[in-house]
Amino acid sequence: GKHLDCVVALLKAGADPNGSQYNNCSPVLTAAREGDVDVLRELLLFGAKVDVRPKVPDWASNATACRGPLYLSAVYAHLDCFRLLLLHGANPNYNCTDEKMLARIKQPKTVLEVCLQYGCGPEYIQLLIDFGADVFLPTLIIDKTTKQNEALLLLLKAR
Repeated sequence: GKHLDCVVALLKAGADPNGSQYNNCSPVLTAAREGDVDVLRELLLFGAKVDVRPKVPDWASNATACRGPLYLSAVYAHLDCFRLLLLHGANPNYNCTDEKMLARIKQPKTVLEVCLQYGCGPEYIQLLIDFGADVFLPTLIIDKTTKQNEALLLLLKAR
């Protein structure tokens, strides 16, 4: 990435890989959204949290609060970042480890659902399955209007 040298220098000088507590967006979220796999790798190697979430007050808790880096890398089609996050232990079901937060959201979407919703390729689904995603967690409503694609068929086969 274009900022890799700067990021590495800052991390080596002791910068927090999770960013500032005063900033809403962590460096991991930014790298995952931008698809900067090299910066993401360095942040994770320096101990950044893999399942980080946007900082929002409890009263503002909604589905957006659980949009972690795995979610972002899927939505923005950054397969290398998606794979790297899973290799570093990202939660393959919700990409959110805050149980209280998940409990407050009426129908939290799993990463599998998000991948199907955004038309991610079957390679995303296969990675989630390989890394232990619960294939029965997503609520699938399949009718005549459901777009049949390779990713959906792979998930149905895994069930």
